[in-house]
Amino acid sequence: MKTSTSRVYDATLIAIVVAYFFALYYFRVSSRTEKLDFGDFYTWAYAARIGLNPYSSDAVGPLAKRLGVEAMRANYPPPFVLAIEPLSLLPRIEAFWLWHGISVCLLLIAIWLLVADLDDSRKRVRFACAALLYGPVTAALFWGQVEPFVLLMLVIALRNSAARRDIVSGIAVGLATMCKMYPIVVIGYFLMSRRWTVVASTGLTILGGILFSMIVFGGDVHADFIRQFSRTAGEKFWPYAMNTSLSAVVAKSLWMLAGENFGTGLKVLRIVLIALVASVVLATTIRGTLRAKRRNEDSIGFGLWIAATVLLTPIVWPHYLTILLIPLRQVIGDIRYNNEPAFRLAIYSYCAAEVELLLDWFGIPLLPHHWVAIQIATGCATFLAVLLAFAAAYARAIAGVTPEPMTNPRNELGAL
Repeated sequence: MKTSTSRVYDATLIAIVVAYFFALYYFRVSSRTEKLDFGDFYTWAYAARIGLNPYSSDAVGPLAKRLGVEAMRANYPPPFVLAIEPLSLLPRIEAFWLWHGISVCLLLIAIWLLVADLDDSRKRVRFACAALLYGPVTAALFWGQVEPFVLLMLVIALRNSAARRDIVSGIAVGLATMCKMYPIVVIGYFLMSRRWTVVASTGLTILGGILFSMIVFGGDVHADFIRQFSRTAGEKFWPYAMNTSLSAVVAKSLWMLAGENFGTGLKVLRIVLIALVASVVLATTIRGTLRAKRRNEDSIGFGLWIAATVLLTPIVWPHYLTILLIPLRQVIGDIRYNNEPAFRLAIYSYCAAEVELLLDWFGIPLLPHHWVAIQIATGCATFLAVLLAFAAAYARAIAGVTPEPMTNPRNELGAL
């Protein structure tokens, strides 16, 4: 009877996920064939294919208008732009659905790899369903962002690191970094672990991608990317309520206290505070990694570095939190009893991310006159979700927990 009830429960969860994804794509995603971020990617790919500079507003603006999409100039690495160039060979609608179809497939593969080592089928189904309903995952799919690919590469890096396939692990980190810059922070974990082969293969993968894109695009395009990246990683996006990076939070906190027009002294104070907060996060991450290493639980350190990566990234939009599924899986999937502090923190983090999702789905359409307040609330929920996930990963790293009994020898590799 208990088994039958459990099967009904799991079947209901799966039905909810299927219905949710149908609603997401039918009511929201299907109307975005002309909008960001697909419009960006399609325009950049088209510009690169016909010999225009995707990092130039003068080239991207008119081209986007001619293609009938919204786009701004590129701020992603040139190897990524080169990789998506074939997308522009298709008409816009076909390219749109191909892009989103690939994103869903990559997401499903990543989540399957995340839960594959759980020896309880009920846990696999339930965590997979929870992961698919995770707020940042919805944000990534809605915007057509590349976080599913980044998540998959980081999961592959972790699994191969645990299996001591260092070259494959390094290549995966390198591919994630060439897609978006922020995953490079994860290399700190391998430096601390003295996994020099991983570090070397990551560097060679990135170097190979840069050299190949330089041969295709030339040096001027890469110089424009560096200028654009420096603008993007600077203070340009700090005022945005949805940007919840540490630097943005510190800057906005000072603006609330002293106003936006402050002198050189407060600007220096802002830099010092950002450096101090980042140093605390880094020191905490290093301490947690060393504690986990002493217990031969190296993979927990990897999850902690994933959470630190999101905290230390210059810009954090809600969809960046997709990669937090790795530390959440390590905490929730490996702890037997829910009275563990790390388990509770992970659940609170997940709930905070779901609040962000609810505000996004229902808040803005129902309360159009309070759009700014809702954006601020969404940013606060996102930042809280990141902090709680980092705290959960740290608590998991520094303290012994009660693990699930392992009947499968493969599970001895760690969390994944």
